[in-house]
Amino acid sequence: MSENNVIAFSNASNLPSDPAALANLGVAASTMATAGDGVDILRLLRDGAWVFGAENIEPEEDSRWAINPYSFKHGHIAWADSKVHGEIMVPIMQPMPPRSELGDAPEGWSEQISFLLQCVGGEDEGQVVEFKTTSVGGKRAATKMATSISGQAQENPEYVVPVIVLNTDSYQHKKYGKIYTPIFDIAEWASIGDATDKVEAKPEGRKRSR
Repeated sequence: MSENNVIAFSNASNLPSDPAALANLGVAASTMATAGDGVDILRLLRDGAWVFGAENIEPEEDSRWAINPYSFKHGHIAWADSKVHGEIMVPIMQPMPPRSELGDAPEGWSEQISFLLQCVGGEDEGQVVEFKTTSVGGKRAATKMATSISGQAQENPEYVVPVIVLNTDSYQHKKYGKIYTPIFDIAEWASIGDATDKVEAKPEGRKRSR
């Protein structure tokens, strides 16, 4: 894939027509603390493996994923008995919802950031996933990506879609041992294609679940 490639996101109907609007994304991201319905969730497991969906499917090794630059959101999530008790997320250009308006939660509220990715090649091509994180390392990686997109929008607003490879880093925690953190390595930048509502069918017979 070269820089002239176009990414046609399956949910592109909601994208603004002016990529230059991303210029403020880095400013918005810097305000984060340390910082889609029915879409499979992309997660980094404690053993450092990337998986998505209820079946914990492992992405194809070295596969490339395009991050939807307009999909960044931030907000709060609350858990109770390992289930979501409440969640409120808004586009990152909007102010973070104040905790004072969230009400009580049995286990408290955590700040969260999310964005959408779509695989652009290999077995998972067309697969759309959402990365959500409340961890310090996850929010740091998301903030770094948002800042990179903001800088790219100012330098070359036609090519604002980061095409990334999923990687990890790690550090040793005194109490919890080895902790893995997400790394989104930018392989290249692409442009946003014409909007399309078509979502490709997910491949059947997957054998990469954990």
